[in-house]
Amino acid sequence: MAGDSEKLTLQVKNFGPIAEGEVDLRPLTVFIGPSNTGKSYLATLIYALHRFFSGGDSLLSDRMYDRRYTRLPYLDLYPKISRDQALRLFEWFEESYFAEERGALSKKEMNTPLPNDIADMVRPLLFPDEELSPVLGEEIARFYGVGSLDSLVRYPGDSGAQIFFQRHANKELTLDCCFNIDGSKPSITTSIPDTTRLSLDNPPPYSVLHWHTLYTGTSDRTTKDRERKARDLLRWLAEAVYPDITGNISCPVHCLPPGRTGIMHAHCVIMSAMIERATVAGIHPPAQLPTLNGVIADFLMTLIALRSQRQRASRKEMTKLAESLEKNVLGGAVNIEKSLVPNMYPSFVYRPDGWDRDLPLMNTASMVSELAPLVLYLRHVVQEGDTLIIEEPEAHLHPAMQTALMRELVKAVHAGIRIIITTHSEWMLETLGNLTLKSELPNRQGKSDCIKPEDVGVWLFKPREDDSGSVVQEIEFDQQTGFTPQQHSDLIEALYNEWAGISSAIEDNKAQ
Repeated sequence: MAGDSEKLTLQVKNFGPIAEGEVDLRPLTVFIGPSNTGKSYLATLIYALHRFFSGGDSLLSDRMYDRRYTRLPYLDLYPKISRDQALRLFEWFEESYFAEERGALSKKEMNTPLPNDIADMVRPLLFPDEELSPVLGEEIARFYGVGSLDSLVRYPGDSGAQIFFQRHANKELTLDCCFNIDGSKPSITTSIPDTTRLSLDNPPPYSVLHWHTLYTGTSDRTTKDRERKARDLLRWLAEAVYPDITGNISCPVHCLPPGRTGIMHAHCVIMSAMIERATVAGIHPPAQLPTLNGVIADFLMTLIALRSQRQRASRKEMTKLAESLEKNVLGGAVNIEKSLVPNMYPSFVYRPDGWDRDLPLMNTASMVSELAPLVLYLRHVVQEGDTLIIEEPEAHLHPAMQTALMRELVKAVHAGIRIIITTHSEWMLETLGNLTLKSELPNRQGKSDCIKPEDVGVWLFKPREDDSGSVVQEIEFDQQTGFTPQQHSDLIEALYNEWAGISSAIEDNKAQ
């Protein structure tokens, strides 16, 4: 199961509705609590951090995202590489990847640490704080749909907000990142402890193998060309060690926002209107257009890109998850309708079990249009190792279907997808508690109908009594109560007492 040897910790202070909170991102992470306590706020931040550390990479076509920056765009800021440094790079490359016979790849064991002097050349490329600060600030603002980061600071509150992220792997702190929002200029501080090894898990691609020819000091290459090739080699090394440093936070992320039913029904109209407005911008006077936050914009662009996607044999495991969801929850199949008109936006249809024709999503139950994106993402987008954020998955679902959906999400975790959900559903929490308890039975290890307690994190967003924001607390698994928050138990007891009081009053009235 993904993430077993890795711990991702996120702390926030004075961030939106949240006064303070700390969460560990596990294979299955659940945010629960009253409305307006920051569940979606924190989920959006996690999405933004994933997108930032992954460089905005997508498993779909590159055209679906505005790739304003690459994962490591700051190579040109690296200090001038000396001749001795360049020669040392080529010498190490030659020794590490080539046998005595020129051009033959070495069989040297991989996943070994880089030498200290080589690692010291690579480190400055990974996280140049001064250059990263505005990029991360812009990215966070985009996903919240705000013009200024100041609006994300809790008010009234202290002078600023703080976001603190840590990644631990094998009991070793691999990455430490602190982002401060204080005034108009955000600041980021990142560090990789000296004890963290930089290592390579795979041999270099064929495209870099020719660099070893520049090792010899008698090369007829110019000094400028030698330096350029050395910088190219540094770029490859930085790209190669980057995933090992960042771990799951640099893996692709996908988010299913709240209100999916309306978006699914209207996505063609929304995109057509935006494009039409763009084509007449020079004809009509400029107008203030409404903006979408980055999460919804990415969701819309993903829906559009699905038109060009084709099912691949390599997606068998994800396709099984989609089919299981259709069978056990939806009672029918969700598909992309083929259009005879080139470049038309895709439309989505649903065929109930036993039917011989399709229904447009707008003519189906709201449960279908709410879960259709999850089916489509599993079938066409999400891969093993990705993170999938689902806001309010219980929306428009009968309690029985909520419990069935939680079982499907646990199956997805076993398939290697890291899942984060925000929810108000007691039914889903009760089901999750049962599936966690079931893992204690003999011979249940690795079974997809249960989940180990250490792979689940349930976090309660709780408002402070003095209305000074919310705090985030973990609900630890209990064999007697599962993950049920105390507020749910208090509410059930209050409703029962109310029912008992009314019944008693009725009986007293009859006796008179």
